[in-house]
Amino acid sequence: MPRRRIGSLIGVVLLLISGCAALGVRPTDPLSAEERNDLGVAYQARGELDLAIREYRRALALRPGWPQALVNLGNAHLDRGEVEEAITAYEQALASAPEDPAILNNLAWAFLQHPTRWPHAEPLIRRALARTPPPRAYYLDTLGVVHLRKGEAAEALATFREALGDPALRDDPRTHGVIFLHAGDAHRALGDEARARACYREALARDPDGPGGRPARARLGDAPEGGVGPVAGVC
Repeated sequence: MPRRRIGSLIGVVLLLISGCAALGVRPTDPLSAEERNDLGVAYQARGELDLAIREYRRALALRPGWPQALVNLGNAHLDRGEVEEAITAYEQALASAPEDPAILNNLAWAFLQHPTRWPHAEPLIRRALARTPPPRAYYLDTLGVVHLRKGEAAEALATFREALGDPALRDDPRTHGVIFLHAGDAHRALGDEARARACYREALARDPDGPGGRPARARLGDAPEGGVGPVAGVC
């Protein structure tokens, strides 16, 4: 939903509620579940996560079990670092759409953020990949991170390289940046600092202020531009 609609939606809500109050009528929700969900998406895009979560919950009160609102609720909780709450929301979404690859991926990713429950991620992401979802690179990245968590750096690197070969990434610099970041982590785990730094520079170049670029800058430290060793520039 475009951000400019937030003010008009809020205005409509207040008008309807005040009209009901004047008539002595108990107000019902003046917005549909879809409109509540759209309002939550707009709040979340502005970083107002408390308001976003409130709107997703209101959408779900109107339409219980709706997978889209449940996924959005999980995303907002994950953005707030509330991993358990995110897992719960994604699990509820999956109960309504058990073979949806995007929900399987989101739930797998949430488990990967959990300190002890992360092993639950692998069967979920493999189920998602079995359905050959596009873009495949997005799902392969999650599987690669599973390999990293298991200490399988070589397998992780092979998976990230497969993901980087997906032509669907050509117009998606944000996902590209995240995968290069993770490929750098795999190289670093294998002891190849030169290639790790090359990957981090690739991540930084593709999405400087995104979820790949910002951590890449931190990993590069004080010398993001310089090469390390004879194979600098090769990821």
